[in-house]
Amino acid sequence: MVHRNGKPLWYEHVVNGKPRKHDTIYCDYQRFMATLRENNPDIPAVKYYGLRKTSATLIKSEPKYRMLNELWLAHAPRSMADKHYNADDDTILDDCLAWLHDKIFGAKC
Repeated sequence: MVHRNGKPLWYEHVVNGKPRKHDTIYCDYQRFMATLRENNPDIPAVKYYGLRKTSATLIKSEPKYRMLNELWLAHAPRSMADKHYNADDDTILDDCLAWLHDKIFGAKC
């Protein structure tokens, strides 16, 4: 995938003989959180690296959305049926994302 500026979302390069990494997703997330918290200081400062694992834990703890945990973590399907036949319903994923948003950030932003 590429960013709107045409560069990859994540890449490595060398500067003065030292390897450097550039993560556009991380930078955009940091900018998003700064803007969000500037407009509403009550929103918790959720760290980027903790968002995935915290969300996975919350999803797994909620019986209604538990089956989406593997999908959230982007794990490969374990069986042939999961890979080809057992598609997740998009509406339950949308409901889960709204629930997760409220769970992490509180009331709707």
